[in-house]
Amino acid sequence: MQKRDICDENINTGISSEQMLVDKITNYILSNYQKNINLNDVIDETGISRSKATKVFKEVTKSTINEYLTMVRIEHAKSLLLTKSVTVTAFDVGFNNPSYFTTVFKKYTKQSPTEYQHRAKKPNAISV
Repeated sequence: MQKRDICDENINTGISSEQMLVDKITNYILSNYQKNINLNDVIDETGISRSKATKVFKEVTKSTINEYLTMVRIEHAKSLLLTKSVTVTAFDVGFNNPSYFTTVFKKYTKQSPTEYQHRAKKPNAISV
C-alpha cells in the first residue's frame, strides 16, 4: 500500500523513479565529494544494483557517476585553488594523492592547478 502511495506521489509531482535515483546519487556526491568516496560508496547509498544505477545515471545525465564525481571535485577545486595550495586543495576535494589530482585537473581543465592559480591571480590584461 505504501509503495502505491509513493508511485502516486511521483506521478503527481512529475518526477520519474529514474530522476529520483539520479537526484539521490547527485545529492550524495555533492554532500560527500570531499571524502574518499568511490563508485561503490555511491551505489551502497542508493540501495540499487550497480548495473541499474550506472545505467540510469548515464541515460539521464549523459555522464558516468565517476565522471560526475570528478567534475564536482574539479569545480570545487577551482575555487579552493584561489586561496589554498595544490596539496591542500587535492585533499580537501577528496583526492588522496596530489600528483593524481594534478593529472586529473589537467585532463579536465587543460592546465595544471599551478597554471590555473597563476592565471587566476593575474590582473586582467584588458583595461578601460
